[in-house]
Amino acid sequence: LEIKTTCHGCGNPIPINALIEEIYCDTCNCKNVLSPKLWENLISENLTNAENFEDGEGQNSKIFTGEYEFSLLYGKQKARCPKCKTTIPEEAFNNADTGNYICAKCSNNISIRKSNDFTTQILPSVRLIVGEDANRFNTHVEGIKKPVTDKPVIFKCPACGANLEIDGSKRMIECKFCNSKVYLPDDLWFEFHPVKTVDRWYVLLDESGKAEKLPYWYYLPDVAADNSGNIYVASAHEGREDFIVWSFGPDMKTRWVRKDIKYDYDDTGITVTRDDKLLLWNKKKRSLHVLSCSDGSDVTIIKGIDATAENPYPFNLSGCDALLSDSDNTILAIINNTFVRFYNDGSRAPVWKTVSEKGEKPGFFSRLFGGGNSEIKVPSADSDWAPCVKEIGDTPKRVDGDSTKINLGYDNYIYMLDTSSSDGMLAKYSREGEQVWRKLIPLESKECKPYADAKGFVYILGSDNDNKTKLIRFSPDGKKVDVLLNDVLDGGPLSVEELLAVSPDGTIYAFKFYNVLKVFSPDLKIKFESDRSKEEDKEKLADYKKKIEAEE
Repeated sequence: LEIKTTCHGCGNPIPINALIEEIYCDTCNCKNVLSPKLWENLISENLTNAENFEDGEGQNSKIFTGEYEFSLLYGKQKARCPKCKTTIPEEAFNNADTGNYICAKCSNNISIRKSNDFTTQILPSVRLIVGEDANRFNTHVEGIKKPVTDKPVIFKCPACGANLEIDGSKRMIECKFCNSKVYLPDDLWFEFHPVKTVDRWYVLLDESGKAEKLPYWYYLPDVAADNSGNIYVASAHEGREDFIVWSFGPDMKTRWVRKDIKYDYDDTGITVTRDDKLLLWNKKKRSLHVLSCSDGSDVTIIKGIDATAENPYPFNLSGCDALLSDSDNTILAIINNTFVRFYNDGSRAPVWKTVSEKGEKPGFFSRLFGGGNSEIKVPSADSDWAPCVKEIGDTPKRVDGDSTKINLGYDNYIYMLDTSSSDGMLAKYSREGEQVWRKLIPLESKECKPYADAKGFVYILGSDNDNKTKLIRFSPDGKKVDVLLNDVLDGGPLSVEELLAVSPDGTIYAFKFYNVLKVFSPDLKIKFESDRSKEEDKEKLADYKKKIEAEE
């Protein structure tokens, strides 16, 4: 860490070279308080993010609080001596009871201290803090420490000319001869107290529980779940350079992380196949990335190409708004408002024909009999009008992809959700394209894919016209809809969640960007709640209270 701010008293720079509760300004001796809450806002999430960095990778940040503005450099690096840059050996951390380490190369004295009650409040996983400015410790007791000098410095009183003995402990002194109060000039004061520079210091985290930590995310384009209850996430902190795909299990432990797939988070989606593969695509890309669900390793890339006279019906996902892997492992996609189905080698399949296995060349039946609907020309753009879910029936050919979410339920039915308006529809389809039922969704805003558990109950997460978040569930026949979870404003556990993943047993995962996650058991008891989720709940309740008070 390298941190600096400005004194709230005089506005001069202050380097924050230690994880301490208060720091005195070297210029005006004003006390600047750094509360645990301020420290948590300053470094907690940044250090969580830095755990996913490569060694030597760092990032700058500006952070504003109510009283301070901080400049922060944070990164992942082995702790080293600030003078000669020599890496501190691991054994120095194993024998940290002495409180310091003498650099073997330059004999520099480096502070090493164990976590205390104050630092544990900020970072529960902190093990040691290395390289701090030890002169900053215990200032709440002593203030600015008296410099160590061999003999006093003589300074003449500007009023009477008498010699004043200066030891550096106070900047405002009183002349013993004329009782004048003398303020020491900058050059003399800084001789005793040299201006501090920003130094690099280190926080060593306990890695014993690292596997239980979930990666940090800000942007959250998509989530998915598999038959075993594992969850898959596509996310990013800033953008393409830190886009990751990762998975965690029902035990909330991270299973694997892929940081080397350079995708823009915008218009990216993921879905899980019945044979334990993860499909990753982006609307601006032609190809499909196939990963192993077990470890995230590459399985294959189905290359996309543009249509030609020789191959007018190629595999090409450019313009894809939604995609699922069907129960027979064929791929059903909405590309530029058009339904298209592919075999898992990228060749075309009939859109609404049951396909138990690939037994014919692409387009064979449609060429021979004029049916099957596998030779579909996909428009180059989605500018043409297309119907929404409430306007389509059996074996649809087109739908508005911008406002349609599709998903395969664990009951092997296909579900389509219209997210465009308050009169959006949820439709249930068989593999043959028969519309089993269609129901109005009693929610104003819906961003999630519909999920059906193994029993056929369908879950939708959204909010009503009062911006209250709700989780609703349709019965398998579509005739009954229940509100399972309500908003915190109505005494429930939800507040801002938008994306949804559901396990076959009915375990519910409710997400939003910026590290928001809540997990509910099938009996709707909360199993996990991220720290950011708790903050969002408090903020929503506080905003609502202010609104009511203003109206009154």
